[in-house]
Amino acid sequence: MTIALGLIAADGIVIAADRQETEGDQKKDQRKIDTLWADGVGSLVVSGAGNGPYIDSMTTRLQYAFGSKVWDWIDREEMTEKFRADHAAFYSEAVLPFSAYQPYERPDYELLFGCSIATKHHFLWYSHKLTLNRVEGFRAVGVGASTAESLLKKFYVARLPLKVAISLAAYVVYQVKNSVEGCGFETDVLFTQAHTPPCRVSPYTLKEMEDAFARFRFIERDDLYKMIGGGVVPENRNAKDWSKFRRDIRATFDEFCKGFDVQYAYDSKQSASRKSEPEQ
Repeated sequence: MTIALGLIAADGIVIAADRQETEGDQKKDQRKIDTLWADGVGSLVVSGAGNGPYIDSMTTRLQYAFGSKVWDWIDREEMTEKFRADHAAFYSEAVLPFSAYQPYERPDYELLFGCSIATKHHFLWYSHKLTLNRVEGFRAVGVGASTAESLLKKFYVARLPLKVAISLAAYVVYQVKNSVEGCGFETDVLFTQAHTPPCRVSPYTLKEMEDAFARFRFIERDDLYKMIGGGVVPENRNAKDWSKFRRDIRATFDEFCKGFDVQYAYDSKQSASRKSEPEQ
């Protein structure tokens, strides 16, 4: 039971997931996103939903397949077929033998993973049962997938800047955690670019974003009443305070975007020395 989602941005891939892992009546805090950086090849980020050890095993296979050669845009179908064959072989070997078992005894998993390759192209895939498909735009897996994809259908725009896609992913996971049983704890957000290792957004930054999202609900309500009219005005709200309220919320994301532009503007001389998973 989880929520994991992926977005294709203009200049990278964003993968986000909650950290609640459930085993029966027990809950624990667990990171659900793995990465690989292969110098000269690119970045791979993998998440998923379902049986954890199965996802871990398939993640290892995907990492090996991705790091085995230098990929190019023209190889995208070859890459998809390689991932598809590895997934089908593993699923047939490890999951299908249990298909006659009762649902609560039957292991299963869904994968969600994306990569940025050295030629500055970005791809996203997901699995369901024996199938594995390449995604255009976005995808979510897990118990919160329907809620997440409903939100993404409303808000996702093609060719989003990476820094904006990060905030959108954090917002959608925040909304899912607040509305879907089985999704919760903190949020992890990782992103890829063509020439740097996968990067993890700082938990402190995500906490500031979630505090802003909590206040954003007042904007949603007031904007609706402003649109439909009827003279409805929220109590204890005046124009001066309302303008400041909006500016304070916006400041959180303005600060994030400015910091992102400074830290992650591509510099070929610096990229080779950057360590895996720096935090923003």
